[in-house]
Amino acid sequence: MVADQEQLVQWKATSLTHQGWWSNPRFLRIYAIASSAALVAILSVDVGVHLHSRHLGPPARLRVEDKELIAADASGRELWRYGFGEPLAPETVRAGSWLGPLISPQSVETLFVDRLNRLVTTRLLCFSEDGRVRWQFQPGRTVSDGKLQYPAVYMINSFRVVQAAGDPTPEIVVTSNHGWS
Repeated sequence: MVADQEQLVQWKATSLTHQGWWSNPRFLRIYAIASSAALVAILSVDVGVHLHSRHLGPPARLRVEDKELIAADASGRELWRYGFGEPLAPETVRAGSWLGPLISPQSVETLFVDRLNRLVTTRLLCFSEDGRVRWQFQPGRTVSDGKLQYPAVYMINSFRVVQAAGDPTPEIVVTSNHGWS
């Protein structure tokens, strides 16, 4: 690269005296303070969320409030909620729920029968530890007495989680009856 002395002097005069805003020391100080504050805020939120979630245990208690099933850990801290379209019967948790390992020994699934306050088919729902529905089972077939057919309205009476000796996979046994019988 070749430049004559006059070009170098002109370049030096225009470039060094007219520096851009990005090289202004005041701008650099403000930028450093703002980016440091943003980084501290992000890290504080992340650490706070991590510390809070680390202290929550697996589901250990269930309760029903109107249209919602609420799972809490052993200390009573809420883990998740699942909303139903209408109010649940008050005895639902006592009569139709179970907490324990189904998928793997390290997880706690929730089994729950959604008994509503009216005559409709009940379902057995399985929730993951974080409250997502893994699967649901709804009993039912059309019932006939030879003359008439009756709607398939089945009520789950009970269920049990059983495990055969030597079989690592638990099975679920469900009993139900037709709602009109």
